[in-house]
Amino acid sequence: MKVYIGGINGSGKTTIAKKLAELLGFKYISTSQLIMQKIGRPYDYEYLRSMPNEEQMEIREKIFDDLVSENRNIIVDSHYLKFKSYSWKNQYYYS
Repeated sequence: MKVYIGGINGSGKTTIAKKLAELLGFKYISTSQLIMQKIGRPYDYEYLRSMPNEEQMEIREKIFDDLVSENRNIIVDSHYLKFKSYSWKNQYYYS
């Protein structure tokens, strides 16, 4: 099962996602941290905020493609929840 939690900065999505992952025994994943890994930089909130939205969205879509194909239970924390047509069996999103 995959659960996607989205929201604006400060909305509590990370707190909820981490707690839910802990309660369910799922792996917690932050798309912001994955973006920084994909571009080869340590996590830096200010740098991430300065990235053009188009560049972030291109990377996030690749991340979501990878996550959808994974066969494990995960909780995904993301500022953006933009999805293509995927099979939604056992996948849920909240924003």
